[in-house]
Amino acid sequence: MAKYLVSFVILLVVTLVNLFIQFQDSTPTATPQEQPQAQALPVPKLAPMPAKQDYDLPMEPEKLIVWRETEYADGDYVKVEKPAPKTVIKSRKPAKETIVSNGIKYVKIPFKDKYIYVSSDYYKVGGVRKPLSLKEAQRVARQHGAVLPTQEMVDAIWRHADLKLKPIPLQAGPLMTQPVYYLKHNSLIERQINNRSYDLVAGHKKDIIRPQRQGRVTIYGWHRLDGVPIQPTSNVHDDDYDDYSNCLRLVKLQA
Repeated sequence: MAKYLVSFVILLVVTLVNLFIQFQDSTPTATPQEQPQAQALPVPKLAPMPAKQDYDLPMEPEKLIVWRETEYADGDYVKVEKPAPKTVIKSRKPAKETIVSNGIKYVKIPFKDKYIYVSSDYYKVGGVRKPLSLKEAQRVARQHGAVLPTQEMVDAIWRHADLKLKPIPLQAGPLMTQPVYYLKHNSLIERQINNRSYDLVAGHKKDIIRPQRQGRVTIYGWHRLDGVPIQPTSNVHDDDYDDYSNCLRLVKLQA
């Protein structure tokens, strides 16, 4: 009897142990993925990114060194322009002595203790001030027994002009070498002259000047009303270049 009682107790203990083990196995345990995470701190709201803007970047070094005389803003000459003093304007009397050669009117002006004869306006074709390449300008000058002016001559022409016009730069672009641009520019010049009479007019074009660099055309002038030229002496262009802003002034060293 005692033997059976001991066996029963052992069996009961084993059964209870098994049930306890099964109960422990069936209890869910938190895995690393299931561990409760710490509450994330609130993320502050950032201001929206501004719209994309175009910022002015510094010019490349080569663009700073080689300046093309046709690259300027329309307002460049307006900001520095100063009206000429009335006393100075009154002291400059119109040139009176003129000659006509091959249909072109020349005006006599003083230059370096001598006199030169300069065309009263720039060279025209069909009544239009037409841009010329260096070779074309030299050919036309030879045909008329004239020469190209120097920088000093261009300054003297402006000083002695009885009609000084305000420069009219047009927007730089691919059309500036095309007829549409120089025809438009010529029309604007005529509108500015407004049928006024004159012996010598200046300030409305750049000049093709001497001396020349081999294979290059030298350009200078386009004086503002205060006497300061827009175009410093430049020979960055090839000798076959021309655009609406440059033209030919004929100079005769004697009548």
